[in-house]
Amino acid sequence: MDITRSLETIYWRVKLLKKFLPLTLLSLFLLSSSPIFAWESTTITAPPPYELLSARGYQDIFSTGDVLIVSRFHLTQDETSTDWCDLLKDTTGCASTPVNPNNPESLDVDSITGYSPMLYELYTGIGVNRILQKQTADIPRINRGLIGFYISDGSASGVPYGGLNTQICLQANKSIWSNAATSSVGSGCRNMVWSGGKEQLINDLKTQVSLLEDELVLPKYTLLSEARLITYSGSKFVDEAVPLLSRTIGEAFSIGGGRAITEIPPTPTGLALQASLDTEYQASPMSTHVDTVASDYFGISGRVFITIITMFLALLAGGVMYTKTGNGSLSFISMMSIATVSVFFNGVSVGVLFTMLAIGSLVAAGFFLRKMPN
Repeated sequence: MDITRSLETIYWRVKLLKKFLPLTLLSLFLLSSSPIFAWESTTITAPPPYELLSARGYQDIFSTGDVLIVSRFHLTQDETSTDWCDLLKDTTGCASTPVNPNNPESLDVDSITGYSPMLYELYTGIGVNRILQKQTADIPRINRGLIGFYISDGSASGVPYGGLNTQICLQANKSIWSNAATSSVGSGCRNMVWSGGKEQLINDLKTQVSLLEDELVLPKYTLLSEARLITYSGSKFVDEAVPLLSRTIGEAFSIGGGRAITEIPPTPTGLALQASLDTEYQASPMSTHVDTVASDYFGISGRVFITIITMFLALLAGGVMYTKTGNGSLSFISMMSIATVSVFFNGVSVGVLFTMLAIGSLVAAGFFLRKMPN
């Protein structure tokens, strides 16, 4: 009896361990992960100098009725005793002469407040009727670059193309520096210049990229080729402003089909559906929040973070379904349901999803063929 009772006790303990072990490991992982920040607002007590150099708006770029806004900006990296290089997560290269940070894209949050130091904002109206329409803390890099907003339906969102009293601003975060000056026209803000459609966007992007090449003191034709096409290096600045824009107006770039490529070859063009899903996701506030949590707490990109969460939930759902039903088909369907939902949140890509479905179909076909009578 004692041996039987001991075996029963061991059996139930093992069963409980299998049930709660995944949740326990996940909890320990989340609790042990703490953000690692590079700077503190107690030592950097005021924002370094910054400028908003342009603010231009366009319409009907990705779809009819949409509004696209692109700005050129400057966050000083080597002009004062305290500059934006000191606010990077990776400050390697900030002490060199001249300053040349290895990762200018790694602008970090304040370790005291947890807030990002700079905001990019879109306002409509004036005076007491001034309304903040869009805001992001996702500044792509320090020094000089491009940044923008994409609005899928300008009229419905309150930012119609051609609207009067529309302003774009760079604003030091007052949640960090309460005494920071409020940006105004001529000092951090610019009135919107409504420029036109896709053709004017192409011309303006070439001009903006050419100005970046001069301001960054880069060798001639680094960002804009001799044929006035945006090079692969230049396309990275454009896609930092609006993801996938280089694919939408490929005629402006030297990386299009049939053109000479003298730099690092770009990745092949993906599925149109995937491009559309990525564009919608990047235009939503969720992308900023996910990227912030992923980079600050786990040191990974937002897409990798979503993919890991998706894999965990899919395996958990499949495992629970198989444990409860013993049915492999239902388990596979449960896993694929989670993967399908993640497609809309920049998780599993459309290509990977259909590949998984194809492989699963082959396995299922083989299973049923084996079960069929000869």
